[in-house]
Amino acid sequence: MCSPRVLCRLRLERGTTKRPIQDLLKDTIFSIRRIEAQKLHNKDLSLVSELFISEANKVIQLVVRWLKHQTLDELSDLVEGIHHLQQTAPRYHELLNIISNHDMYPTSRSSFLNIIRKISRYWEAARKLYRTAKKFPLVRNMEIQLANLPKKAFEGQIDTSKFPDLCSSLSKLGLAKGQRSVPLLCRNLKIDENAARARHKGAQNRQKLHAEIQIIAFCEMQARRPFPRVVSSSKDACFLCNTFIQLHGRMHTPRAHGRPYPGWRLPILPEFGALQHTLNQWLGKTLRQDISRGLAQRKLSIHPFPNESNLLTLSDSSTTVNQPELLSENSVGRMTSIRRSSTLSEGPPRYGPLLDLSRNSSTGTVSHSENFVETVYLAQGELINDFVRFSRPFHLYTAESLEVHLELKDQATSGTREGSLGYGIERLTTDNFQSIRETCSSSMVSLIAIV
Repeated sequence: MCSPRVLCRLRLERGTTKRPIQDLLKDTIFSIRRIEAQKLHNKDLSLVSELFISEANKVIQLVVRWLKHQTLDELSDLVEGIHHLQQTAPRYHELLNIISNHDMYPTSRSSFLNIIRKISRYWEAARKLYRTAKKFPLVRNMEIQLANLPKKAFEGQIDTSKFPDLCSSLSKLGLAKGQRSVPLLCRNLKIDENAARARHKGAQNRQKLHAEIQIIAFCEMQARRPFPRVVSSSKDACFLCNTFIQLHGRMHTPRAHGRPYPGWRLPILPEFGALQHTLNQWLGKTLRQDISRGLAQRKLSIHPFPNESNLLTLSDSSTTVNQPELLSENSVGRMTSIRRSSTLSEGPPRYGPLLDLSRNSSTGTVSHSENFVETVYLAQGELINDFVRFSRPFHLYTAESLEVHLELKDQATSGTREGSLGYGIERLTTDNFQSIRETCSSSMVSLIAIV
């Protein structure tokens, strides 16, 4: 486990000026208790608030334990406790959104939410890696190799005294002729000239080799054959990294957030000589197109900053077994008993399918395609009746973390000439759950207990 990084995210490292996680937890608990009971009831968050406060107090105790002894085992327990907090109260982000700004600043709520989500992923990643290694011998035998570049890759960076000014840079792009062109260009693009010059100069002082570029440079210097198929880091690739990887053409990156950084640099290595020239040409062409478009529209397009730390989805193992826990108000699902004669209940869509379902408007039935997997989100209180057919794509129903697959494996089990079997599936509401539980023996699934 990367303990220094975990401690940094929890704000428990020495010398930090930010409020530690235990203080944020205490503030959050205090703010939640000040929310009006009627407001919680109206938003169906009463049980969520109780679960959150209970689990948050447990996390505070784990923090106190770690502060006393500071062992890796206790830090591991703390990470697991934060993950359990997120899983036990899956709607806690809705709870945070209704906290009054007077009780807790929006920035504090956002920081707290970010800490919980990112720390929880350490536990998920460790579990995923362990289970993958347990299943695949190739993963068990893999080795970690550090991508260490020689000092010359970092020493040959651009001399700031020789860095061209804004006018010279625009002249190279064919967009400026003389010093008077810069104010005119800034005025036409509706940007502040002083701010533009300051940002251009600031790019000279920030020089950074991103992780993806260091990995590619390391592989080039090692002359590895074959190259790795995928290159990635703990964050999505930036605009320039993604562009370089595409031009390099020998690796793939899963995802890019599209934001450029002024301090982005390439290492000064002979292996990158030709590729650097190609990259400069491509960037020059792109800049000319974007600035020309901005001049035509009389403004530059402004995009909000993306989330740079989007982590790839980690799917749960099929061997996961969870003990039943306290049921939340919105987390109960039930699959009704299978019936041989069922009709499709046609009603107003509450959430709609995750994928398009082709419905026959005249008969009110679902038309099945030979190669189409139907995926439907289960809305509370909505009963869905349909038929599952032999040798046809399975039906997939989702509700929070639960996925229900329905597939007819053997035509003989259907007992019908057409090889189909009727079924009904429903996600219960809080009102009718208790009565169903007392009078019916149908299978019950607590979504809150699914990790």
